[in-house]
Amino acid sequence: MKGLVIKDLYILKGTIATTLTILAILIVYCLLRGYGIGLVIIPTLIFAATTTSSLKLDWAADWDKKALTMPINRKLIIQSKYLELICLCVIGTIIGEISANIQNLFTNALSNLIILNFGLLSLALGIIGGSFHILLVYRFGGKSLENSEILLFVAYGISVGIMGIFVWGLKFVYTINFEAFSAVPLIILLASIIVSICTYKITIILYEKKEL
Repeated sequence: MKGLVIKDLYILKGTIATTLTILAILIVYCLLRGYGIGLVIIPTLIFAATTTSSLKLDWAADWDKKALTMPINRKLIIQSKYLELICLCVIGTIIGEISANIQNLFTNALSNLIILNFGLLSLALGIIGGSFHILLVYRFGGKSLENSEILLFVAYGISVGIMGIFVWGLKFVYTINFEAFSAVPLIILLASIIVSICTYKITIILYEKKEL
């Protein structure tokens, strides 16, 4: 399992380098325009979206078919994709938190608690969106994943809807105030992990039926 995740991250090094370049431009733009919330949220979502790049590279090289001749099963392949997603989301969240705190050194635009709370929310959004993206790609992705960008928009649309439902439901139990310490982001993050586990289980079922 560890080897599969390392393999995915290694083959993504070119994609990650491009992602970091794009991210640097967006961070500079947000800093200049004072979009503090964007600094927190954008990195996680961009890193989550790069997960399926490893799928494209795998499918282009018929990696899955070759991997199954080794002591690797389909379940391990899917596990590696979801672990890769979690790793990339965490990296994106850390970059977002650092960027927003750097901005605070000069403008003090956001409180530390807002940065923390929105960092947790963006992590949850990235996990849900990335999980559904993987699921949709395995279900509806073409032979070369040429429609993965469309599926990404669909996945993030679903994730925003789910996040909205979570927030709507929690407002009846908790007073939602992201400017103070709140259990809401932690609860939503936990719920996002549960959603990810569910999509992981469904993806395994779909992949077991998929012809390679």
